[in-house]
Amino acid sequence: MKIVYHPSSAEYRFPGHPESPERVLRSCELLSQSYQIVEPELQPEALLLKVHTRSLLEKLKSGEFIDLDTPASPEMFSYALLSASSAVHAARISERENAFSLSRPPGHHL
Repeated sequence: MKIVYHPSSAEYRFPGHPESPERVLRSCELLSQSYQIVEPELQPEALLLKVHTRSLLEKLKSGEFIDLDTPASPEMFSYALLSASSAVHAARISERENAFSLSRPPGHHL
């Protein structure tokens, strides 16, 4: 099994928020003892537009996106693209072998 993970996903952090980087850092540490860690291939924005509106992407890029469960930041679009890219990469790997996307914000949806 391959674990799709990028270290920069741990940079997304908001003190006091229950979802924290420690979740993926500790998970990656444990999973790397038994599985191969691979970095995702960054997907083009056009792929996101197949399932999300341009309006949503523009809100993410501007830092105006507000969701109480997923705090926004100026880098939110980059984190969201990386997280979606991890999910897509894991799905593509899973056509040949087992794969898991270990990413943040949780899953790939905001």
